[in-house]
Amino acid sequence: MDSDVISVDLPITFKRRGGRKVIVLPDGTQGSPAPMATIDNTMIKAIARAFRWQKLLENGTYGCLEEIARA
Repeated sequence: MDSDVISVDLPITFKRRGGRKVIVLPDGTQGSPAPMATIDNTMIKAIARAFRWQKLLENGTYGCLEEIARA
């Protein structure tokens, strides 16, 4: 059973600098994790509207985009 176990040591430490966690590499340089993804609310709203307008056109509620714009 012991032959199936692989042990890996990573010589890194985590420090807090400026309120954020930073990875400090063995040579003393500072590694930075991948930036957090940001949510573009404007894009989400535009895509939601496009899907809604497509549904309105496909089910026959409106005949064209001009009618949707007027409404």
